[in-house]
Amino acid sequence: MKVSTLAVSLLLPLTCLASLGVQAQTLYGPGGLFIHPTAYTPAAHAFEASASWFSQKIDGSRATEWVPLGVSYGVTDRLEVGAMYVNRLSAAGLSRGSAGLFLRDQLVTETPRRPAVALSASYLGSDVKLASVAASAGYHLQSRGHTILVGHGGIQWGWRGDDVPSSNSVSVFGGVEVPLKYGVSALAEYGTRFSFDYKESSAFGLMWRSRKGISVAVGFVNVGRSSSERFFVGVGVPIGGNK
Repeated sequence: MKVSTLAVSLLLPLTCLASLGVQAQTLYGPGGLFIHPTAYTPAAHAFEASASWFSQKIDGSRATEWVPLGVSYGVTDRLEVGAMYVNRLSAAGLSRGSAGLFLRDQLVTETPRRPAVALSASYLGSDVKLASVAASAGYHLQSRGHTILVGHGGIQWGWRGDDVPSSNSVSVFGGVEVPLKYGVSALAEYGTRFSFDYKESSAFGLMWRSRKGISVAVGFVNVGRSSSERFFVGVGVPIGGNK
């Protein structure tokens, strides 16, 4: 899920931007932040599809384009499963694909006195071989009944098998979501470097979500395999069962 950290974070589904933190468009599907998995899950029986595009480039080399496609389903209000397909287009025009699965289980629901806590896991195989397990927490900071900021944080174990030799590592990450107006929120995140990555992971951008559940996100991301952040765009569309 990311040619590196991205896939390692393997992202997940969406819910309602009105209550931020529940989801935002990620590189590999809806999920909360652009790169890292959050502690929030979609409503039970919510079924959604997502697509995104981004590129990676290390100074001195040519850029590689990535097009992740995914679907997710809320088994319950606290358990989510999904599948994805990631297409990689090299600078030479060679196209290769990888398929994968992910799940997320919210172990602790959020209350005014405690954050939500969840475990997530993902696997991407074939052209890119990546796996991850993450524990994440999230909390809505409110003032006068309105969310002014959503904080996210967690720790993630990642494995990459398409490099020689294969390697695994641990990263700590954090992020924030700030609601603005008209269904738009600003997002920013950072994760320490996995041993198999080129740099730390980072992202910032904007996410818009309509009342009908459609989401659009634009920003700049570095999943750990670029010299700096690269442009990203993604969309998420509910396709049945959403509340």
